[in-house]
Amino acid sequence: MEKSIKCPGCGQEYQEQMAQCACGWDFTEDFVLYPSVSRIPEESEQFHIVEDAYIKKIQEIMGRVEAAYQASLNESKELSRIAQDLEEAENLIKTIIRRDGSDENFEWFGKIYMQKTSIQKKLQRSSGIKINLNVSKQRQVPEYAEQLKFSKTLREAEKGNTEAQFAIGYMYEYGKGTEIDYDQAVKYYHMAAEKNHSGAQHNLAVLFYTGRGVEKDLKQAYQWFRRAAQNGLGLSMTMLGTMCENGEYIRKNLKTALYWYQEAYKAGDKAAYDKWQKAKIKAIRSS
Repeated sequence: MEKSIKCPGCGQEYQEQMAQCACGWDFTEDFVLYPSVSRIPEESEQFHIVEDAYIKKIQEIMGRVEAAYQASLNESKELSRIAQDLEEAENLIKTIIRRDGSDENFEWFGKIYMQKTSIQKKLQRSSGIKINLNVSKQRQVPEYAEQLKFSKTLREAEKGNTEAQFAIGYMYEYGKGTEIDYDQAVKYYHMAAEKNHSGAQHNLAVLFYTGRGVEKDLKQAYQWFRRAAQNGLGLSMTMLGTMCENGEYIRKNLKTALYWYQEAYKAGDKAAYDKWQKAKIKAIRSS
């Protein structure tokens, strides 16, 4: 029997194979247990309610993991159960990071990743079998399949395929079929970005903006966000608006911020509307 999931956006129940709810919630294959928060404006009360609930769940899981780990260091069966808990925690924090890439959330990701790696090594030593801890229980994709996909995509990327270069950058950034390697992620994102791939331009800008895996560089972030925005990417337009509103790298300018939020909304980034409203209020008060 198919398991149903309840959409936090509208409350309707859907089967797991659904890709997207009618209200806009995104049920992706990577986060089938936990609906994506990427379509909720980060300033909204709903976003923070969902985020707080997910963080609380992660805290509970990590507390349980630590206690079980200390009590069951020599029990492979128990370690496998802990690995499942960590997989759940990883899916939760990845779901949050898709919209809120704060330092605190990436610290959670780091803690989960390090614990997962430690348990993976212990399971390998005790069983002699390589255990995949990245696989969703719903998909059950063998690790070698992801590694094979990575190898094939890498070959295409090395041949100059722009989409493959973008995909490899993503795989390196999130550890899909390979180890997380931000230097390589930047390298391949940059290859695709130079060929005018808007997704690669945006992702590259995000890495420079957050300083995740690379040295924080707001100038580079602004330049790549701008190039992606010129290619019509709404998310990058929103980020340009944010940088203008906050005076990050460039001079603070609410009028320009309002322009970018408006353009972002037209380009399909619905989260930009709330930002436009708040920036509008700021502009009125400062006039």
